[in-house]
Amino acid sequence: MQVMQIGRRVGPWLAPVLAMLALAMVTPGASAQTLFTTQEDFTGWSGGGSFNVAPTATDLDGSAVSGLASGGGPGTPGSLQAVWQSGAFDYVFSQGEQPNAAFRTALGTSPSGGWTAASGIIAIDYTLPPPGTGNYFQLGLVLNYDGHFDQTFGGAATALGGGVFEQQIPYTIGATGSSSYFQLGFIYNSNYTGSPFFVDNIHVVPEPVSLGLVSFGSLSLLRRRR
Repeated sequence: MQVMQIGRRVGPWLAPVLAMLALAMVTPGASAQTLFTTQEDFTGWSGGGSFNVAPTATDLDGSAVSGLASGGGPGTPGSLQAVWQSGAFDYVFSQGEQPNAAFRTALGTSPSGGWTAASGIIAIDYTLPPPGTGNYFQLGLVLNYDGHFDQTFGGAATALGGGVFEQQIPYTIGATGSSSYFQLGFIYNSNYTGSPFFVDNIHVVPEPVSLGLVSFGSLSLLRRRR
Protein backbone atom coordinates (compact mmCIF):
# COMPACT_ATOMS: atom_id res chain seq x y z
CA MET A 1 0.00 0.00 0.00
CA GLN A 2 2.77 2.46 0.83
CA VAL A 3 4.54 1.74 -2.46
CA MET A 4 1.36 2.49 -4.41
CA GLN A 5 0.84 5.77 -2.51
CA ILE A 6 4.38 6.87 -3.34
CA GLY A 7 3.71 5.93 -6.95
CA ARG A 8 0.71 8.26 -7.09
CA ARG A 9 2.82 11.19 -5.90
CA VAL A 10 5.86 10.75 -8.18
CA GLY A 11 4.30 8.97 -11.16
CA PRO A 12 2.53 5.64 -11.64
CA TRP A 13 5.45 4.27 -13.66
CA LEU A 14 7.62 4.32 -10.54
CA ALA A 15 5.38 2.05 -8.45
CA PRO A 16 6.50 -1.22 -10.14
CA VAL A 17 10.14 -0.21 -9.76
CA LEU A 18 9.74 0.44 -6.03
CA ALA A 19 7.83 -2.81 -5.64
CA MET A 20 10.70 -4.74 -7.25
CA LEU A 21 13.22 -3.04 -4.98
CA ALA A 22 11.18 -3.89 -1.88
CA LEU A 23 10.81 -7.51 -3.03
CA ALA A 24 14.55 -7.83 -3.60
CA MET A 25 15.27 -6.71 -0.05
CA VAL A 26 13.01 -9.27 1.62
CA THR A 27 12.82 -12.25 -0.75
CA PRO A 28 15.42 -15.01 -0.29
CA GLY A 29 17.15 -16.65 -3.20
CA ALA A 30 17.02 -20.35 -3.98
CA SER A 31 15.70 -22.57 -1.23
CA ALA A 32 18.15 -24.03 1.27
CA GLN A 33 19.90 -27.18 0.06
CA THR A 34 19.95 -29.81 2.81
CA LEU A 35 23.02 -32.04 2.68
CA PHE A 36 22.65 -34.25 5.80
CA THR A 37 19.63 -34.51 8.09
CA THR A 38 18.26 -38.06 8.50
CA GLN A 39 19.84 -41.19 9.92
CA GLU A 40 20.39 -42.46 6.37
CA ASP A 41 22.37 -39.30 5.55
CA PHE A 42 24.71 -39.80 8.51
CA THR A 43 25.47 -43.44 7.74
CA GLY A 44 29.11 -43.68 6.74
CA TRP A 45 30.38 -40.80 8.89
CA SER A 46 33.55 -41.54 10.84
CA GLY A 47 35.27 -39.82 13.74
CA GLY A 48 38.88 -39.28 14.62
CA GLY A 49 40.50 -40.81 17.69
CA SER A 50 38.54 -38.46 19.94
CA PHE A 51 35.08 -39.70 18.96
CA ASN A 52 32.84 -42.60 18.26
CA VAL A 53 30.13 -41.39 15.87
CA ALA A 54 26.95 -43.05 14.60
CA PRO A 55 23.44 -42.16 13.38
CA THR A 56 20.93 -41.90 16.21
CA ALA A 57 17.18 -41.44 16.68
CA THR A 58 17.74 -38.16 18.58
CA ASP A 59 16.38 -35.58 16.14
CA LEU A 60 17.04 -31.83 16.23
CA ASP A 61 15.12 -30.54 13.22
CA GLY A 62 12.01 -32.73 12.83
CA SER A 63 12.82 -33.70 9.25
CA ALA A 64 11.91 -37.10 7.82
CA VAL A 65 13.08 -36.14 4.31
CA SER A 66 16.61 -37.16 3.48
CA GLY A 67 19.16 -34.63 2.33
CA LEU A 68 21.21 -34.71 -0.85
CA ALA A 69 23.69 -37.16 0.68
CA SER A 70 21.00 -39.83 0.33
CA GLY A 71 19.33 -38.41 -2.75
CA GLY A 72 16.28 -36.95 -0.99
CA GLY A 73 13.05 -38.86 -0.46
CA PRO A 74 11.64 -40.41 2.73
CA GLY A 75 14.11 -40.98 5.53
CA THR A 76 14.35 -41.78 9.22
CA PRO A 77 14.40 -38.72 11.52
CA GLY A 78 17.59 -38.50 13.54
CA SER A 79 21.03 -36.97 13.80
CA LEU A 80 24.70 -37.85 14.17
CA GLN A 81 25.72 -38.70 17.72
CA ALA A 82 29.33 -37.96 18.65
CA VAL A 83 30.52 -39.67 21.81
CA TRP A 84 33.58 -37.89 23.18
CA GLN A 85 36.57 -40.04 24.13
CA SER A 86 39.55 -37.72 24.59
CA GLY A 87 41.31 -34.63 23.27
CA ALA A 88 40.14 -31.09 22.52
CA PHE A 89 40.46 -30.83 18.70
CA ASP A 90 39.49 -33.40 16.09
CA TYR A 91 37.71 -34.01 12.78
CA VAL A 92 34.56 -35.97 11.91
CA PHE A 93 34.00 -36.79 8.22
CA SER A 94 31.18 -37.86 5.95
CA GLN A 95 31.53 -40.53 3.34
CA GLY A 96 32.96 -39.41 -0.01
CA GLU A 97 30.43 -37.41 -2.07
CA GLN A 98 32.45 -37.18 -5.29
CA PRO A 99 29.90 -39.29 -7.29
CA ASN A 100 26.89 -37.31 -5.98
CA ALA A 101 26.07 -34.72 -8.66
CA ALA A 102 23.21 -33.08 -6.70
CA PHE A 103 25.44 -32.68 -3.64
CA ARG A 104 28.22 -31.11 -5.71
CA THR A 105 25.79 -28.76 -7.45
CA ALA A 106 24.39 -27.57 -4.10
CA LEU A 107 27.91 -26.52 -3.10
CA GLY A 108 28.42 -24.82 -6.46
CA THR A 109 31.22 -27.06 -7.68
CA SER A 110 31.36 -29.68 -10.42
CA PRO A 111 34.09 -31.85 -11.93
CA SER A 112 35.26 -30.79 -15.38
CA GLY A 113 38.66 -32.39 -15.30
CA GLY A 114 38.86 -30.95 -11.76
CA TRP A 115 36.63 -29.30 -9.14
CA THR A 116 35.43 -25.84 -10.19
CA ALA A 117 35.80 -22.88 -7.81
CA ALA A 118 32.83 -22.11 -5.54
CA SER A 119 31.96 -20.44 -2.24
CA GLY A 120 29.04 -20.00 0.12
CA ILE A 121 27.88 -20.68 3.67
CA ILE A 122 27.11 -24.01 5.33
CA ALA A 123 25.06 -24.19 8.54
CA ILE A 124 25.17 -26.95 11.16
CA ASP A 125 22.62 -27.55 13.94
CA TYR A 126 24.04 -29.04 17.13
CA THR A 127 23.67 -29.52 20.87
CA LEU A 128 26.28 -28.95 23.54
CA PRO A 129 27.75 -31.77 25.63
CA PRO A 130 26.41 -31.95 29.19
CA PRO A 131 26.57 -28.55 30.93
CA GLY A 132 29.26 -27.82 33.45
CA THR A 133 31.87 -30.02 31.79
CA GLY A 134 33.64 -27.29 29.80
CA ASN A 135 33.69 -23.58 29.00
CA TYR A 136 34.20 -23.37 25.24
CA PHE A 137 32.70 -25.28 22.34
CA GLN A 138 33.15 -24.48 18.66
CA LEU A 139 32.31 -26.34 15.47
CA GLY A 140 34.19 -25.61 12.26
CA LEU A 141 34.00 -26.93 8.72
CA VAL A 142 36.57 -29.07 6.93
CA LEU A 143 36.57 -29.90 3.21
CA ASN A 144 38.87 -32.70 2.11
CA TYR A 145 39.25 -32.92 -1.67
CA ASP A 146 41.95 -33.17 -4.33
CA GLY A 147 45.01 -31.27 -3.09
CA HIS A 148 43.04 -29.54 -0.31
CA PHE A 149 42.37 -29.96 3.38
CA ASP A 150 40.55 -26.68 4.02
CA GLN A 151 39.44 -25.66 7.52
CA THR A 152 37.21 -22.69 8.42
CA PHE A 153 35.27 -21.41 11.42
CA GLY A 154 32.29 -19.08 11.63
CA GLY A 155 31.31 -16.38 14.08
CA ALA A 156 29.05 -16.69 17.11
CA ALA A 157 26.47 -19.47 17.06
CA THR A 158 22.73 -18.75 17.11
CA ALA A 159 20.49 -20.34 19.75
CA LEU A 160 17.48 -21.99 18.10
CA GLY A 161 15.78 -22.97 21.36
CA GLY A 162 15.42 -26.25 23.19
CA GLY A 163 19.17 -26.51 23.68
CA VAL A 164 19.86 -26.51 19.92
CA PHE A 165 22.30 -24.08 18.27
CA GLU A 166 23.11 -23.22 14.66
CA GLN A 167 26.64 -22.50 13.47
CA GLN A 168 27.04 -20.81 10.09
CA ILE A 169 30.44 -21.24 8.45
CA PRO A 170 31.71 -19.74 5.17
CA TYR A 171 33.45 -22.05 2.74
CA THR A 172 35.53 -21.72 -0.41
CA ILE A 173 36.29 -24.50 -2.88
CA GLY A 174 39.41 -23.94 -4.93
CA ALA A 175 39.62 -25.00 -8.56
CA THR A 176 41.65 -28.19 -8.98
CA GLY A 177 43.17 -30.23 -11.76
CA SER A 178 41.47 -33.46 -10.67
CA SER A 179 38.24 -34.52 -8.97
CA SER A 180 38.75 -37.97 -7.52
CA TYR A 181 37.44 -37.45 -3.95
CA PHE A 182 35.35 -34.99 -1.92
CA GLN A 183 34.53 -35.21 1.79
CA LEU A 184 32.73 -32.71 4.00
CA GLY A 185 33.17 -32.80 7.75
CA PHE A 186 33.15 -30.74 10.92
CA ILE A 187 35.91 -29.71 13.27
CA TYR A 188 35.43 -30.14 17.02
CA ASN A 189 37.28 -27.49 19.02
CA SER A 190 36.31 -27.68 22.70
CA ASN A 191 37.38 -28.50 26.23
CA TYR A 192 34.05 -30.13 27.13
CA THR A 193 34.69 -33.56 28.60
CA GLY A 194 31.11 -34.83 28.76
CA SER A 195 29.47 -36.91 26.09
CA PRO A 196 27.64 -37.11 23.81
CA PHE A 197 26.59 -34.22 21.60
CA PHE A 198 24.47 -34.28 18.45
CA VAL A 199 24.81 -32.75 14.96
CA ASP A 200 21.92 -32.38 12.51
CA ASN A 201 20.55 -30.42 9.54
CA ILE A 202 23.78 -29.62 7.71
CA HIS A 203 22.68 -27.37 4.86
CA VAL A 204 23.83 -24.74 2.38
CA VAL A 205 22.50 -21.31 3.33
CA PRO A 206 20.87 -19.60 0.30
CA GLU A 207 21.99 -16.15 -0.74
CA PRO A 208 19.39 -13.36 -1.05
CA VAL A 209 18.25 -12.04 -4.41
CA SER A 210 20.80 -9.54 -5.70
CA LEU A 211 19.58 -6.01 -5.00
CA GLY A 212 22.22 -4.73 -7.41
CA LEU A 213 20.71 -6.54 -10.39
CA VAL A 214 17.23 -5.21 -9.71
CA SER A 215 18.59 -1.73 -9.06
CA PHE A 216 20.48 -1.78 -12.37
CA GLY A 217 17.28 -2.63 -14.21
CA SER A 218 15.43 0.10 -12.33
CA LEU A 219 18.03 2.71 -13.28
CA SER A 220 17.71 1.69 -16.93
CA LEU A 221 13.95 2.22 -16.69
CA LEU A 222 14.50 5.67 -15.17
CA ARG A 223 16.82 6.64 -18.04
CA ARG A 224 14.25 5.53 -20.62
CA ARG A 225 11.54 7.54 -18.90
CA ARG A 226 13.69 10.67 -19.05
